[in-house]
Amino acid sequence: MFLLRNSFFFQLCFFIFFTSPLYSELLKNKKFPDSNKLLNVNVGLSTLSAPKYEGSSKSVSRIMPFFNLKYKNITFNPVMGLNVNFLDNKGWLLGYGLGFNFGRDPESDINLNGLKKVNSTFEPKLKAKYKNKYYSIASEISYDLLKRGHKGVYLKTSFNTGFPLIKLKTFIIPSFSFTYADKTYLNNFFGVDDRENLSSGYSKYILESGIKNISASFMVIYNLNDRISINSNLIYKRLVGQVANSPLVSKSDGISTIFSIVYKY
Repeated sequence: MFLLRNSFFFQLCFFIFFTSPLYSELLKNKKFPDSNKLLNVNVGLSTLSAPKYEGSSKSVSRIMPFFNLKYKNITFNPVMGLNVNFLDNKGWLLGYGLGFNFGRDPESDINLNGLKKVNSTFEPKLKAKYKNKYYSIASEISYDLLKRGHKGVYLKTSFNTGFPLIKLKTFIIPSFSFTYADKTYLNNFFGVDDRENLSSGYSKYILESGIKNISASFMVIYNLNDRISINSNLIYKRLVGQVANSPLVSKSDGISTIFSIVYKY
């Protein structure tokens, strides 16, 4: 039913798939003179609006600084963490990274009262991407390094494409992804055990390993000049199956928006 209700999105992806050869030409264009620099530094300011937590019907908005540092095959930013690409050629990218999961604080929302706290933790990430001039397909597996947070494992797979508009100043990047998680991860975030049943009043709920969510995003990058760009990203995420049926989920779908102004050193 989700696919039928959102058939326009897939028609749009179909159109983009056959127009995206322009993507490779954009990357080769001289309007991106810093693409081969040894060191690239981007700084900026972002505004973010997103659900308070996965499954929440409430949203929060924040303004925050942004920076991204890339040196040779090493990339770091506060959102994605540290990433090292040990293979990057025309067809494949293989990389390893270390990110951070903020967990869940039951005191952050009244609907989480009585649930256990999911501690923050570090997450090693192993990433593989196939790419060509039409599209890219990437998979990234992450797990709880310290075994003190969600204690589980999850896999995110995404399909990405892109094409330029308006004399190569505007770049459109649509993507579609889904996330598969093991039962430990899902039960820590969406399950209700015997103790939580008594302390929170939620019915006991146990999950098995499976798909957690599907999502689609539409990103637009507008280059004012060689140094300054304006970026916007619209992200739709939908919890599915047993996750969407969890008593902890007030709303199974949500929209996040990100707007940034970025300066490239």
